[in-house]
Amino acid sequence: MVNGVVWHHLTPEEFVKLLEAVPCARRRAMYWLMYGSGLRPGEVYNLTADRINLKALEVRVENRAATDEAPPFIVKSDDRSSDGKARTVPLAEAAVPDVAAAIKAAFKSGGFVALSPGRYDLVTESWRLCREGKG
Repeated sequence: MVNGVVWHHLTPEEFVKLLEAVPCARRRAMYWLMYGSGLRPGEVYNLTADRINLKALEVRVENRAATDEAPPFIVKSDDRSSDGKARTVPLAEAAVPDVAAAIKAAFKSGGFVALSPGRYDLVTESWRLCREGKG
């Protein structure tokens, strides 16, 4: 229990069952990145294909500047520092097929690995409205 909230940590066996129940490679890639590489959900949703090195089995988590299409992303700080730090985390070899499939489809979502094309459209439209002072 943390701050009155009961947490359940998945066992490796439960994680395998979760993966088997999810038909979408993009979703499985998201779960691999969170469970297997320790990324926070926001880090996964902001991850672009160019930050993943499948050959070296590494994922780079770092700040991203705003563009016309997407808002900025700042790596969240932890309890030991006031600002977030870029880091490189390992990628499980077993995750490669799902992550590779997500990367292949990422071109439809502006390079974002975990965003579906529909979600990407919502993000870009919301960002456009914010830039125009309407959001």
